[in-house]
Amino acid sequence: MNPVPEASPESVRTLPQGVLVGSLCPICERNELQGRQTVCSAACRRERSRQRERQSLRDEVMALRARADDLLSKIEALDRPRRRRRRDP
Repeated sequence: MNPVPEASPESVRTLPQGVLVGSLCPICERNELQGRQTVCSAACRRERSRQRERQSLRDEVMALRARADDLLSKIEALDRPRRRRRRDP
């Protein structure tokens, strides 16, 4: 029996503590991230959350504008006078 479990190729491996990844915080771009960190501090985590919320709201507004434009074009189509077809005897 093997005492060390085998890791599958798809599994996530974390770096040992204290090992620097070498990438900077994507929010403040000042501090290096360590291990599994995605941002360097609580302040950067809050800012990232705000950025995501702003982007989500922008996306929602764009979708609403597109829907409003679609509805407006349908209303305009209803308001246009229709041509009557002449019947030839």
